[in-house]
Amino acid sequence: MLASPLPMALHLYLPQDRLRALSEQRPLPGQAEGAALFADICGFTVLTEALALRHGERRGVEVLTQVVGDVYDTLIAEVERFGGSTLAFAGDAITCWFDAADDAATLAPAAARAVQAALAMQARMQAAADAGDAARMAPLALKVSVASGPAHRLTIGDAAIQTLDVLAGSTVTRVAMADALARPGDVLLDEATAAAVQAPVLERRHHASGTACLLLDPAWRGPLHGTAPPARAPVVPPPADVLRPWVLPFVYERELSGQGLFVTDLRPVVALFLRFGGLGDEHGELDLEATRRLDRWIAGAQRVLHHHGGVLLELILGDKGSYLYAAFGAAQAHEDDARRALRAALALRTLFGDGSPGAGARIGMASGTLRVGGYGGRSRQSFG
Repeated sequence: MLASPLPMALHLYLPQDRLRALSEQRPLPGQAEGAALFADICGFTVLTEALALRHGERRGVEVLTQVVGDVYDTLIAEVERFGGSTLAFAGDAITCWFDAADDAATLAPAAARAVQAALAMQARMQAAADAGDAARMAPLALKVSVASGPAHRLTIGDAAIQTLDVLAGSTVTRVAMADALARPGDVLLDEATAAAVQAPVLERRHHASGTACLLLDPAWRGPLHGTAPPARAPVVPPPADVLRPWVLPFVYERELSGQGLFVTDLRPVVALFLRFGGLGDEHGELDLEATRRLDRWIAGAQRVLHHHGGVLLELILGDKGSYLYAAFGAAQAHEDDARRALRAALALRTLFGDGSPGAGARIGMASGTLRVGGYGGRSRQSFG
């Protein structure tokens, strides 16, 4: 039997803790305790328009790509410095996880590491502006939210296309609520996190659900300095065939051939957003049947999209329902991508309207020229 080729940069497309588990040939528990961090970058749309006016569309996108890469690299570096993992990219945001199992299964140190990372992210963004990058990053700002508690680590989807690493549960719902209330420059905590780190707060904000979110005093450093991230040996990436189920086939083929992802490409793309319900309770908790239903829906959606030439790029479970984002023309271009997207939408409407309680899909599509390619930091990337 021939040995698998070297994995090239394939390992960059997996969350850091998932990569380590695969390297050590062990599973990640489906139930976890820890802290979820959501970092949302504000201002990319304004910056994109400004750079396009200043440099022209193509050069403007190239400059934007450099800025995006620098910002993500900075944020992800802080996540890693405090022992966290970047689980998913969603447009201008990243979802991260700090597992309590790394701290003898106690929640407070994991929450403290997440808060440390949040404060460090804001400090790095401010330092970049103070160091003379203000002209280049003027519209950009960051809001960060942190919530602590139990979470589901789900692995769903069709492994022949891509296995998705999904974080779900009430802790994720609370971090999404905090993000909805956060303003640029804020670090907003749920009550469990604020209590765990004994953080001084400047303000209490209340979500429409009644959930309270607390604005952390940005000047506070408190007892967090004594919380050290877990010491770990460097990860040796597993062979390519082990990584294959976790990476889009298009990405896998390009990376394995040595081409890598194009850094900047402008393409006519049809974007499809689908919002669906019928999963968790009002707190975002998923029982076994809901988890199976989610897996069935997402695997089915991947097959529908693949059949019609599209690709699933994002799956988000949040406080206002769940949605997926797909694109036609991003990974593979066709002259009839608009027709393909419409046919896929009709099939997806049938798939998600399977009669399950609360099931059904709301679908919207739009077409235009998009920047397509790899994005993220040097140690964690995505395609979108």
